[in-house]
Amino acid sequence: MLKDLQGLLQTVTQWIILISEIIGVGILAYAFVKGLIALFTPKINTKLVLANGFSLSLGFLLGGEILRTVITHDLSDILIVAALVAIRIALSLLLSHEIKQEKENAGKTDTL
Repeated sequence: MLKDLQGLLQTVTQWIILISEIIGVGILAYAFVKGLIALFTPKINTKLVLANGFSLSLGFLLGGEILRTVITHDLSDILIVAALVAIRIALSLLLSHEIKQEKENAGKTDTL
């Protein structure tokens, strides 16, 4: 009975990870296309559009990596997942900082 529940948890978790990663990649692709359009559109901050999309995408990808620790049983795999999580958290923080600065800069240029 316990083995069946463990197998079910592993299967469900793998599906959630897959869906999370698909959503993350989809958001990344959408942000890329939206950024390309913004690049040729006046009065749209391309940097802000890309940073917002990338930040949201990283959130979904990070969620998938965290869930991966639920089904990982080998210490070396857990260390790899931990390193990936750390890198993605650092990227998320950098993007968050970039978004904040771009919003502040956009506010300054609007008042001039």
